[in-house]
This record gives sequence, C-alpha cells and structure tokens, in this order.
Amino acid sequence: MHRALYDGRPLRVLHVLDHSLPRLDGYAIRSGAILRFQAAAGIEPIAVTSPHHPGPAGLEVEEIDGVRYERMPGRRGRLPWLREGGALRRCARGISQRLGRHRPVLVHAHSPSLWGLAALRAAQRSRLPVVYEVRGAWEEAAVERGRTRRGSWRYRLARGLESYVCSRADLVVPLSRGLRDDLVGRGVPPERVIQVANGVDTVRFAPRDPDAEIAVRWAPDGGPLIGYFGSLLAREGVDDLLDALPCITGASGVAPTLLIGGSGELAPDLEERAAAAGHAGLRVAWLGGIPHAEMERYYSVCDLVVYPRRSTRATERVTPLKPLEAMAMGRAVVASDVGGLRELLPPGTAVLVPPGDPAALARACRDLLANAERRAELGRRARLHAAERHDWRRLAERYRELYLDVLARRGAMSGSGRGPGSGA
Repeated sequence: MHRALYDGRPLRVLHVLDHSLPRLDGYAIRSGAILRFQAAAGIEPIAVTSPHHPGPAGLEVEEIDGVRYERMPGRRGRLPWLREGGALRRCARGISQRLGRHRPVLVHAHSPSLWGLAALRAAQRSRLPVVYEVRGAWEEAAVERGRTRRGSWRYRLARGLESYVCSRADLVVPLSRGLRDDLVGRGVPPERVIQVANGVDTVRFAPRDPDAEIAVRWAPDGGPLIGYFGSLLAREGVDDLLDALPCITGASGVAPTLLIGGSGELAPDLEERAAAAGHAGLRVAWLGGIPHAEMERYYSVCDLVVYPRRSTRATERVTPLKPLEAMAMGRAVVASDVGGLRELLPPGTAVLVPPGDPAALARACRDLLANAERRAELGRRARLHAAERHDWRRLAERYRELYLDVLARRGAMSGSGRGPGSGA
C-alpha cells in the first residue's frame, strides 16, 4: 500500500465526528467507511468523537477496522444552550489537545455544525486548514421530528451556524447535489463546495446466491420477498408500503412476504401495524434491527427492495445510504420520486413512483414481481452504476485529491514552502 504524503509528511487527518461505530446508523456507517477506505488509500485517519458520544466507562480509545477512535468525556447540562455551549468548549479543547499529540496536516469535521465550529476554533490556533462535511439538513430534520418549528429561534440558530461554519471552512463537502445547491444559494462560494457522494463497498455488497436459511424461513413456499431495510421514521413512508401490501398480495399468484428491518421512533407503531396485517392474512416479517454484518444475507433473498420515502425538505435534499447497498447487490429497487433518491437512482436503475401514493407503489411492485427479466436488468444496471460512481475506493481517492488541493492552496496563500501547521 502506498502512503500519501504532503510536503514529505504523512497525510494524517484528524476527523471530528458527532458519533461513530459501534453505534449503527447511516451517519456512523458512512463515517466508518470513509475512515477505513482512506486508510487503504494511504491516508492516516484518526477519529475523535464529540462529547455526545463518550466511550464506555474508562475507555478513551477504541480501534475499529484498524482505525483509531478517541472519545471525549461527555457531560450533560439541564438547559440546552448551556449544555451545547459546554459541549462546544470541551470539544474545541479536545481537538486542540489531539492536534498537538498527533500533528495532523488537516482537520476534517463532520456535521452537525457545532463540531464544525469547534474544529475551526481549534484549527485556527494551529494554522491548519479545515474541511467541513455536510451530512444532512439538520434543522429540517428537527422540524420533521417535532423538535422545533420552521422559523423558530432554534431553527434559525441551527441554519445560521451551518452557514457560518461553511463560509469559514477551507472546503465544504456536502454528500448530495441538493445540499450543495442549498449551500451555494446561501452564499458559500461554489468553488469551495465540492460534493462527495454516499458510497458502498462493492466488494462486500455484490451479487450472490440467495441465502437458503433466510429464504426457507420467510418464504417456505418459494413466494416472492419484498424488503425494506432502514430507519423507521415518518419521512421514510413505511406505512405507505404497508398500505400498498394488500393490493400487491391480491394480484399475485403466490402472496409475497414483506420483510421490515430497522429501528427508529416509529418502530412500536409500525410493529403494531405489521402484526395487524399478519392477522389480516398478509405476510409481514418484523425483523427489528438487523446487524449490519448480516445485511448481505437479507438483500440476497429479496426480489424487490423498496424505499417509499415521503417528500420533505430533508428528503428532497439528502441522499440515503441503504439504496446503494441494494444496488450493489444487483437487486431491483422501487423508490419514491424524491430528490435524494432520484439523485442516487438515475433512469434505468430503478422504478420511481410518486411519493405518498400507496396505489402507485403497489402497481410498480406488482408489475416487477410479474417480470423477472426486467428485475434482472434493473439489478444489473444498478450494480454497474454503484460500482462506477459510488464505490468507496474511488471516493477515498477523491478525498485524497481534495485534501492535497486544500493543502496546496493554503500553502500558496501563506507563501511558505512548508505545510500548514508545521510549527504546531
């Protein structure tokens, strides 16, 4: 393996994360993949997690997939502004300590913007450049989950802080075109906003024979299997999929089984609905949270994988991670025609249906279940697209190029022949 260098020094990068593996959600999985594949590309990543993710008692350092994760101590206050202000100060101090200890050439902070601000404060003292990665529309997600309302002081503060951090970072890396367009619309110079899309390990997630154990367990009569795997939140539209199931079942020769795997705020309500559907004669398998290491087995048995997202400000701008796994596995995908999914699924790689329309969703699923040849062609094209545009190995090389460009620009601006932070 080659080792990436800048000015004769290792290309060591300190990543600042809200939380990380071993917790399992899209944020942690993306972070883990970035770090693992950057290490394989010759970069030396080190991760530090925010006070919102302290390690287990007495554990300050963990090694996960060969990458060092350092944990900051967490402490919760009662009042939100005092709690967040204290966390910001502790995070900035923790980053400063690690800059002195590890001597990276660059800081890569990942949203939310509170940690981006902490990284800017710490990096400024060491004269290091900051890359800030925007993972989502955080203020819009808070509105959707009922934690604030659009236009409230909390909403405006979150949006304003995001804009502030983006305007001062050396480079801003959004994960979708929708987020990029939003940031440019706020006045962030477009030449400093470079997208790095969501990715997938196309070696691990690759076409394979159906897992016999899972297939026999959930479809003993050889009937079709439809999968939904992901977050169980209102915006994901899983209840629309449950509403569509009777129409799919009624038109099928052999009734399909719907596999639902995931966790989230709506899990109790959806589990009740799934149980009621089962009592009504529909086939629904409630799987709960599936270990990420097991996901290939479940994708392998699915005739269709469905992502019935609803249209919200967040889903129109943010691309999810899970569809890429299904695509890399060569599965046929049915998804809502919302901006984040449309960006991942160009024409010919999936069937898109209007969001919030269970009847249209049922028609698309019925048609595909009746046409094995079309399912196979969609899967083949989806796999090709994932491998060409979203493989983490390619994306890790893209990060390396961006880092070197940022360092070169910062070096040219300082007029020094040495890299930034060389005196730290």
